[in-house]
Amino acid sequence: MHEGLELSANGRITDALGVNASVGLIRARAHDTGIPAYDGNQVVNVPRLRASLHFDYALPMLPQLGLLA
Repeated sequence: MHEGLELSANGRITDALGVNASVGLIRARAHDTGIPAYDGNQVVNVPRLRASLHFDYALPMLPQLGLLA
């Protein structure tokens, strides 16, 4: 079973520079695995907390082209 909450926000810092931020809290518990020691524990390779921050920049000489970081 997976339960969680994800929040995100995005906006423009300037006309050429935008930002996108997100954070996710995930509770992924193993159930009916056939191994009692695994049941109820956090699933392997599923992070409890995930966060990201992205910037995009529109080049002045080519506004249709953007750089992401």
